[in-house]
Amino acid sequence: MLIRTFRNDDLLQLHRLWGEHWKFAGLPSQCSVRQLEQGILSRIFFEPKDLLVGAVDGHLVGWLHRAKTDEDVNALVIPTVVAGAGNHGLTRAAILKGLLEAAISDARPAGARVQLGVGDDMTHGYGGMDPLGPGVGVLESDRDLLEVAEEIGLMPTSRFTLMEASVADFRFPMNRDFMQLRRITQTRYTVSPVGEGKRAQAASHLDPKRISLIGAGGIEKCHLNFYLSDQHAEVMQPYRCMVRLDRAMQEEGMDSEALYLLASLVRDAASHQLKYVDLTVEADGERFVIDQLRSLQFKRVRTGAIWVKEAVS
Repeated sequence: MLIRTFRNDDLLQLHRLWGEHWKFAGLPSQCSVRQLEQGILSRIFFEPKDLLVGAVDGHLVGWLHRAKTDEDVNALVIPTVVAGAGNHGLTRAAILKGLLEAAISDARPAGARVQLGVGDDMTHGYGGMDPLGPGVGVLESDRDLLEVAEEIGLMPTSRFTLMEASVADFRFPMNRDFMQLRRITQTRYTVSPVGEGKRAQAASHLDPKRISLIGAGGIEKCHLNFYLSDQHAEVMQPYRCMVRLDRAMQEEGMDSEALYLLASLVRDAASHQLKYVDLTVEADGERFVIDQLRSLQFKRVRTGAIWVKEAVS
């Protein structure tokens, strides 16, 4: 297998491999060629040298995207690696292993920290791309990639759970706290701040919004940030909405005000032709917030983890 960097005429084969990979992982993708190009290749920060492709007799059999983080400029981050059906005399595992080993051996400095997969991705451009959604790292259903990751010495660290609410099936729950909040507060939708730098560029295919709970005197008591698909980029499916829970909510759970806001968001989504509301929690399904989300009729749809090989000192 020849491993080289990306060329512009690779796009159609990259898209074919994307679809084949997720089909093997049990998640058929509806991502179009244009969505893949808009989501990854058209980014201001995209570097062709950071996208490696594996080819056999001129036919692409897999590809890998590598990146850096602001937190550790020496660390190698691999947001995604995909392999096709595994023809041309190569198994899918061999394709994945070859690409990963090539990326790791090319890392500078040698022995740097390696991270495979990203969770709740808002820095590399994959957030919202079908079928990844908000992102959960390497999916548990991606068996070939999991086996290869373990074989080359990576270990699972942060675990993620993707929760989803069906808007059509949602019934607004009523309890004493919710009834009180409905009487004394109102909800307000506004545009959320975009942010700066690479993070803003990576989310340029999304339309950031904010739902706030307004109390007496117009004072904001609580808010949640969420994202819709940008109507011009259309990278994320237009009938989906992604909510971001801050670290405290994920670790300690949501208070009644935040739960009320989330329930209001799911209820109101129907009037905007949305079908699903998604969010990712950094947890293995045992945290209190998971039970709270289930009480709002969110269901667990997939899980995954970030795999890491620590730097060699």
